[in-house]
This record gives sequence, structure tokens and C-alpha cells, in this order.
Amino acid sequence: MGMRSAGGAQGANAPMLRVATAAQAAEAVGLCVAIGANLIDSASGNDWTASNAVAFIVMEAIVAIGVAWIASGLAASAVERTPA
Repeated sequence: MGMRSAGGAQGANAPMLRVATAAQAAEAVGLCVAIGANLIDSASGNDWTASNAVAFIVMEAIVAIGVAWIASGLAASAVERTPA
């Protein structure tokens, strides 16, 4: 049961962190596309559907910002990891 070197441990996790960062970034972009589709839909809908759409758009924007924040944190942790 030997110890792994710090470079090997960091190198092994870095590709997975990049994949996780890319997945989170893609999810944030997808949410932004959904927000755009909801904006178009709410502009062409009835008054009662427009008010519901505004609530959904606000919630989607909050979630998109949160997902983008997580993706930026993952990207920073991939760069700033220090060996234990």
C-alpha cells in the first residue's frame, strides 16, 4: 500500500474535472436557450400564461446563474488543486 505521488493524483482527476466543468457549462447554456424559448412563448401568449411564464423565466435564470457559478468553481478547482 504505497502512496501515490502528488503529480499522479492530480493528473488522474484533472480530466474528470474538465468533463464535469464542460457538462455544467453545457447545462447552463441549455438553460439560457430554454429562457429564450420561454421569452418568445410568453410574448405571443395570453395574459394569464404570460404571468406564469415570467415566474418560470425568473426561476430558470436563477438556476442558470447557479449552474454557471458551480461550473466556474469546478474550473477553478481543476487549476488550483494542491496535493495533500
